[in-house]
Amino acid sequence: MVNSTKPGTATHHGKRHHRHSPHSSAVPQKPVTPAKTPGPNGVKDQGDPNHTSWLGWTPNLTGVRDWADHSLHELEDWFHHTLGGWVGPTSPGAPPVAPGSKGLTPVAGPLSAGLLKKLFPNAADAVLQQVANELNADPRKFGLDTPLRRAHFFAQVMQEGGKGLEAGFENLNYRASALKANWSYYKAHPDEADEDGAEYQGKKLVKGAHPERIANHIYGGRADLGNGSIESGDGWRFRGRGFMQVTGRYNYKTLTGEYKKLFADSADFEADPDLMAKFPYDVRSAVCFWVWKKLPARADKGATPQVVDSVTDVVNKSTPSRQARKTNFEEAYAVFK
Repeated sequence: MVNSTKPGTATHHGKRHHRHSPHSSAVPQKPVTPAKTPGPNGVKDQGDPNHTSWLGWTPNLTGVRDWADHSLHELEDWFHHTLGGWVGPTSPGAPPVAPGSKGLTPVAGPLSAGLLKKLFPNAADAVLQQVANELNADPRKFGLDTPLRRAHFFAQVMQEGGKGLEAGFENLNYRASALKANWSYYKAHPDEADEDGAEYQGKKLVKGAHPERIANHIYGGRADLGNGSIESGDGWRFRGRGFMQVTGRYNYKTLTGEYKKLFADSADFEADPDLMAKFPYDVRSAVCFWVWKKLPARADKGATPQVVDSVTDVVNKSTPSRQARKTNFEEAYAVFK
């Protein structure tokens, strides 16, 4: 997780869980419910079947570009080459990140529930297929278009979500001893660690933890996370969520902006933090973080433990699970390469 150390249990998808390449001309599946708003040309309306024979779906920035009409691909290519990049978050195939570095092998095919099952054996097949579908929407745009990139991405997700892909929100049921050992606030206030942390006798839980108080104490008042004071409740409000366990008001706010660059709809994670723990935003928030932090470029540097560490430095620099993430990478790379 980002700036936190352990995943938690959550409800996910209705389940319990915690080279330059040529432009693709593939046409996305038609939306189940067509849009009712005319495009910029003022006449082509998805809600009216009499006006969809030419444009079909929502026009692009020109008012005429349509992803269902292959005769207009040349127009899109002109924008790409003339403007030096893609414009607008509603352009399928428009990557805000560079494709895999020259010489890197591209992915052999789309993600599938079967492939992900090798990494998340305790997750439901239906959940894994949902995740695969989300990431298959545009691997190049998401910076997941090479085996290396996929392996580094999932090495982190495996650590945050575990074998069951339980990455909805952070589990803060820490023992008092763990609080004292890992967080400066509780090192300075050991009596509060005893009060807030869980207590066991052997394997038997004799006193539960206070997750909300713990979150506010370890994350509250932290300028690096953009959180308000302990009393503000920001620590709990912006605790770790999603596949990358994004933490802190600043990160939630920033990913709200990043989301608009990658997806056609909108999501305000700062206004509705719990959204990040729900499908598809748990997956998409991880993609936004991955792209925002330029992690595909780090992943391109290779399959060494040092490269894994460089990615971990961004996701969770203070984590004690560095070796586990390296092991995760080896497992994921064997699956994807």
